[in-house]
Amino acid sequence: MFNELSPRKRAILKAVVDAYIESGDPVGSKTLTQGRQFGLSSATIRNEMAELESLGYLEQPHTSAGRVPSESGYRFYVDSLMKEYALNAGELAELNSMLKAKTAELDKLIQNAGRVMANLTNYTAIAVKQSEGRDTVTRFSVTPVDDRNFLLVMICSDRSAKTRFIHTENPVEEVAAAHDILFALGFDTKKRLNIVSCPTCGRTRIDLISLASRVEAALRDCKKPITVAVMGCVVNGPGEAREADVGIAGGDGVGMLFAKGEMIQKLPYDELLPALLSYIDTL
Repeated sequence: MFNELSPRKRAILKAVVDAYIESGDPVGSKTLTQGRQFGLSSATIRNEMAELESLGYLEQPHTSAGRVPSESGYRFYVDSLMKEYALNAGELAELNSMLKAKTAELDKLIQNAGRVMANLTNYTAIAVKQSEGRDTVTRFSVTPVDDRNFLLVMICSDRSAKTRFIHTENPVEEVAAAHDILFALGFDTKKRLNIVSCPTCGRTRIDLISLASRVEAALRDCKKPITVAVMGCVVNGPGEAREADVGIAGGDGVGMLFAKGEMIQKLPYDELLPALLSYIDTL
């Protein structure tokens, strides 16, 4: 259907659409002849416009009015007649500046895209991101800024990136705690040392929190991807921590070194930590 339009009909259809978009009023042959862009008589233009109407590209609101583009006319105009917009140097510079600013933050990028479109078209522009349900963090990285601050970058399941600037008190303890939390939640999949302990109960005869803290401090620089258990009961502790690679359990003045739930040896309480560290060195 589109191929049936001659170059002259195409030019007249384009002129009608342009004039109607600019004025909002039906376009008559007199309007087109005033521009002297065709070099045709008013009667010739009227005949061409009548044929465009019969072909479905133009419509006439009422008998005495000019013509307006139809849906087919608009579609042909967009697909075949409208010139591609060429950005000027200033607009290109603004787009480049916007993309360089924070391309990783999708929300900010969409907001800026709406603002740029509004500036280019002089119309109200709204840009929104399609909702895809609840997002999850698929990857993250932590970059220290100084001894009290670091930058957390999270990549989400919708491919967006979120950044958070976080202030801490003691950077060594805070960053380690953050890694422990992310590891426990399943976000940090890198194999590394994992220390587990049990909640205290009636059978606990030692200061379990103090012992676990000393184990954690002693193994702070350990890079082995193992699980170490610190249990407060020699009766149930090894069995409850049977998934651990190695562990210790304390009692009344004595304790136990175990691996995979099986006892390795009984020891005086004061020798538990040195024995644990020596065993880990052999792994």
